[in-house]
Amino acid sequence: AQGFSALAGALEQYLTPADGMGVSHALLETFMRGMVQDLRVCRTVPSDEDARSNLMWRCALWGSRFFQLGRRFSFPHLPLREAAILSSSDWAEYAGALAVLLLAHCRREAERHPDVLAQLARWVWEVPKTTQDEKETAQAGVRAFADFLRKLELPTEYAELGAAQQKRLSELPVAGEPRSLIASITNGRDSHADVS
Repeated sequence: AQGFSALAGALEQYLTPADGMGVSHALLETFMRGMVQDLRVCRTVPSDEDARSNLMWRCALWGSRFFQLGRRFSFPHLPLREAAILSSSDWAEYAGALAVLLLAHCRREAERHPDVLAQLARWVWEVPKTTQDEKETAQAGVRAFADFLRKLELPTEYAELGAAQQKRLSELPVAGEPRSLIASITNGRDSHADVS
């Protein structure tokens, strides 16, 4: 579960625009790709000590200042992670809310910034480079992320969260982009028929 939390934090940071993040973005892509591979192995072969060790080190790296290169402050504000924490009463609820929020965010960003999500699709989700345009590649990456979440047995839709958590999430006192995203998923406006 901590491995997914680290991956989610890295993904949210990657999708947060900031000046001077070129080096950090390249590092994050490599980090996330390795994290995805380790999580897949740990899920299918829980006794694989190499994958577990790599996962542990990746979690430790994510918590360090290493991925903050080029930033003016020490650690990024991660509003989706904060919303997931505030809406949850245990670790499973936190991971579920974080999965749903991040997937909805990726769907939105695939529309807004297909170039960023297309790069993420190729480097992290290993979507092959074809004649697809950036938007199609971005959407293929979102589908790959949704499939990955399902393999981890995490929810991908708001309706899959428990009723109490849905209520807490819809009542969170957050503003700006997180509020807009939460409102879109709680009101069923997260249209993603083409990318789920």
